[in-house]
Amino acid sequence: MHTARIATVCLFGLLGGTATAWQPVPGNLTTPWTSRVNPTNPLPEYPRPQMMRADWISLNGLWQFAEAAQAEAPPVGRNLEGEILVPFPVESALSGIGRHIERVWYRRIFQVPAGYQGKRILLHFGAVDW
Repeated sequence: MHTARIATVCLFGLLGGTATAWQPVPGNLTTPWTSRVNPTNPLPEYPRPQMMRADWISLNGLWQFAEAAQAEAPPVGRNLEGEILVPFPVESALSGIGRHIERVWYRRIFQVPAGYQGKRILLHFGAVDW
């Protein structure tokens, strides 16, 4: 597998990492399925089954996470101290944060498969709220 490190640091963003002691925070809107969420592969299904692509990779999972100050420079090349479970919103119990935060950083490093070399790669950030 060709290793291409792509660090995406977004003021509105996403984060990834290895499996850790992630837990949902206590919340008011839990369901019987809340305890069944797998932090290494949450919501693995293709988001639009009617328009499924043959080659796609889900970046859902644990991402690095940090609160951001207004006008703070992006923390490029730096690990962030927290973690969040994507695709859940920051305010969600399943995110592991469970509270409103005005500004945040997300970070995820991933490998691009060797078979993607020479192909156009599209990163899609769904439901980004900024």
